[in-house]
Amino acid sequence: MRWLLLALTVSLGCRDTAPDLSGVQSGDPGAADAGDEAAPWRVDDVGPPDAPGPGGKADAPPGIPGGEGEGEGEPGPEDPPEVAPRPDPVAAPECDTRFRLALGRVGATVQVAGQWAGWDPAAGPMTDGNGQGVYETALPVPPGSWGYKLVIDGEWVVDPGHELAWYVDGTVNSRLDVTDCQAPVVRPVGTEVQGGVAVVTDSAGGRHRFEGLGPGRHDLAVGEGIAPVWIEDEPFDVRDGAIYFVFVDRFRNGDPGNDDPLGDPVVAQGDWQGGDLAGVLASLREGWFEALGVRTLWLSPVYEAFDGSGAGKRGRQYSGYHGYWPISARTIEPRFGTVEDLKTLTAEAHGRGIRVIVDLVWNQVHRDHEYFQAHPQWFRGDGSCVCGGRDCGWDERALDCWFTDYLPDVNWRHMGAVAAQRADALWWLTDLGVDGFRVDAVKHMEDIAVTTLRAAVQQELGGGNATFHLVGETFTGEDGRDLVARYVGPSRLHGQFDFPLFWTAVAVFARESEGMGALAAAVDASAQAYPTRWMSPFLGNHDVERFMSRAAGDLRGDAGEQGFDDPPGRPDDDGPFERTKLAFAWLLTQPGAPLIYYGDEVGMPGAGDPDNRRMMRFEGDMNPREASLLEHVRTWGRRRADTPALRRGALRTLHVGDDVYVYQRGTGPGAVVVGLNRSDLPRERVVQTEAGALELLIPARDAVVAEMP
Repeated sequence: MRWLLLALTVSLGCRDTAPDLSGVQSGDPGAADAGDEAAPWRVDDVGPPDAPGPGGKADAPPGIPGGEGEGEGEPGPEDPPEVAPRPDPVAAPECDTRFRLALGRVGATVQVAGQWAGWDPAAGPMTDGNGQGVYETALPVPPGSWGYKLVIDGEWVVDPGHELAWYVDGTVNSRLDVTDCQAPVVRPVGTEVQGGVAVVTDSAGGRHRFEGLGPGRHDLAVGEGIAPVWIEDEPFDVRDGAIYFVFVDRFRNGDPGNDDPLGDPVVAQGDWQGGDLAGVLASLREGWFEALGVRTLWLSPVYEAFDGSGAGKRGRQYSGYHGYWPISARTIEPRFGTVEDLKTLTAEAHGRGIRVIVDLVWNQVHRDHEYFQAHPQWFRGDGSCVCGGRDCGWDERALDCWFTDYLPDVNWRHMGAVAAQRADALWWLTDLGVDGFRVDAVKHMEDIAVTTLRAAVQQELGGGNATFHLVGETFTGEDGRDLVARYVGPSRLHGQFDFPLFWTAVAVFARESEGMGALAAAVDASAQAYPTRWMSPFLGNHDVERFMSRAAGDLRGDAGEQGFDDPPGRPDDDGPFERTKLAFAWLLTQPGAPLIYYGDEVGMPGAGDPDNRRMMRFEGDMNPREASLLEHVRTWGRRRADTPALRRGALRTLHVGDDVYVYQRGTGPGAVVVGLNRSDLPRERVVQTEAGALELLIPARDAVVAEMP
């Protein structure tokens, strides 16, 4: 049976009436979520000490512990969530929590079954007082975090208008956060900025004035929270410049004193090679990123990593140089530097108007991780189901397969793990000053991971004018747009890397196996799949072969093995560089926030991982073709930065053929037309724009930008 469930509104605290928020999606900025006024989620807020365990109710209905359940995939852990002692809920201060459901029909029996009441539906009846199919109730819910379900004519369902989840014994429920209304928490709820002055409004109606604020980010303490505030001439938009992916160990060695490679038996390509935060800071100070039009730095994981080796493909031994084998949640890898080094980097980037996001590794840890050692119940499986192995496919067992047998998989159905991960993320954003996350392996975690992250940022840091950008990695093929889109939205990620578009770009520009029509169709398909979200188009990353080696036709067979047996060299003819230049002209004129993978701007070659992660080359170590490519990328990066239509304008195709693609960015005054020509001859095209006919002469293997007539 399918119900028309528009929204459930939960009001917290001592109120006479509940606001009418029917149809407001939980998690939207400004929506009165359950939890909008909640104190930070503490680890001891995972539930009452008598939370039912497996089989705790022999006759439980579907959807609660002991019932058939509505969780996804495999069952959760066999032990109930760990909890800290809390006072008797009956003795805790209680205020009415008001629930409102716009069901759309009359005569239904609607109840709220909550964990706080032992999952008894009779304790939460809702009534349709106005006879219009709108059901309401007010319940005395003790302070804390709880699971609940709606029971509609006997059917147990999660709240369709509230995406935050709360698992009990592997079964998914909706989550409710209740504050102690007898001791309200004062926190920032809004900020106005003018010049170097910020006025922050708190939840009690107070106003706090901060003066003399210089350019950059300021975390202003208000009550028991902080208001992250940016002072800048123009409000930041992630689309205004490229994201630059710094693979820390392979970017630049700024402090040889912290070098510590493992050596034999680790293969050289898979060992620590000396890159560090000091090297990133040196390049920042020299203007490397600004010259490319970069506005956001993405750092590969900087957690302290396992200080040993692990077996990889064909038995080769690798180190944890890449950062995806963390052993600590809040410690920086010593080979990269210190917490203070990261704080210095973010502070100096902020002074230049550049945001810094770090890789958030939430799907797996190394067996030596502090959490796996102290809380093995926060993880699932025993390592026998390795992704890609027999009966353990990457997609078929995406949620519970281990990446390898020494990387335990986080169990996102255990609320202790959820609470710890949430608190850690907030620590990185506040104590270290980073501006968001690239979320690794999104499709390998339950939805609670991204919804919890987005809600934490909005609830705890939404009182300032700063936006903390959350962009995800969902590795998929050309037909994977629905999967990518699943994880973006008002209560999920802000954007994702556009893998489906990437594969088409490789075919069109690097291999030239498809025509420009395929590219135009792929661009349109992405626009339709993610109509209101910014996405990140790209030409390469650390998991795929280098674009330059694709363009040179230097890849063969098993690209991973080629990196050891016959690694591709630097191309010695113009063709691959011409193809790469044209691809960058396309990339940097696309909607969204284009990604530059370190080294692609100078045409670094590389086969499969780890050969695609060679040490970066800078001026002084480039041949003329590589230097020309770098200047080309800088030119198009600056062009994007200087042209509002290229940054934020809508895209409309004006002409497409096998080798020519012409599109318009923006409308009205300031709109521009971009022409790409893949052929060996100049092409002339006349296109019809909203302002009239425009004649373009596009040089061979080149691109042009023209203002509207």
